[in-house]
Amino acid sequence: IAPSTRARISNTIIKNMALYSLTIGDSSGNGMPVTDVEIYHNTIYHTAKAWVVNVIQGVHGLQFKNNIVFSETTAIPHFVRYLVDSSSPGTTQSDFNNNIWWSSNGNTNKFGWENENEVFFDFAHWQDHYNQGRNSLFTAPGFVDAAGGNYHLKKGSKGIDTGINVGIIEDHEGLTRPQGNKVDIGAFEYLQQKSSIFLLLRGVLSRTE
Repeated sequence: IAPSTRARISNTIIKNMALYSLTIGDSSGNGMPVTDVEIYHNTIYHTAKAWVVNVIQGVHGLQFKNNIVFSETTAIPHFVRYLVDSSSPGTTQSDFNNNIWWSSNGNTNKFGWENENEVFFDFAHWQDHYNQGRNSLFTAPGFVDAAGGNYHLKKGSKGIDTGINVGIIEDHEGLTRPQGNKVDIGAFEYLQQKSSIFLLLRGVLSRTE
C-alpha cells in the first residue's frame, strides 16, 4: 500500500508472494504518509522467508483485524516488522488485534521492529509488553485443505464466531456476515450445514434439525 489515505484491503486471499505478503508504507524512503489503513478479514498464506507484514515509514492509524496469517515455513517465521525510526511500534499507531497467527512449525517468532537495535520477540511478549495482538490467537486456523488451496474454515476452527464487527457485511464469496452469532475471522464465513431428518412415528410426520 503506497502513500494514501483511508485505504482498505478486505476479504482477500493473499498467498505465495515472492517476498512480503503485505508492505504498508512509503518504500521510497521519503516518509510519505500512509494513514488510516484498514486490513480486515483477509487470509494470508505465506510461503516466502521474508516478512509477512512489512510496516515501513509514514504509517499511522493501521487497523489489522479479523485476519488469518499462516506462515508455511521450516525456518523461523517472520510475521510483523516495523521498519521505523523509533524503538516502539506505537509510533505507527497500529492496532493488530483480533487475528489468528500460525506457523507450520509452531514457532511464534518474530514480531518487532527493525532499527539500529533490531529488537524482535515472540507472540506472547508482543501481546504483554506492547499491547498488540489483543484478543488474538496463535493457533492452527483449521483450514479445510490448505495444501490444496482451500482456505475455508472447517468445523471446530478457532476462527468461527470469534471475529469483531468492522463493518464488512459479506465474505470473499459474497456470503452474508455473520452466519453465526458473530463474524468469523479470515476471508470466508463458515456456512453452518443444517440437516433435516424426517421421522414417521405412529403416523405423525415430524422433523428434527
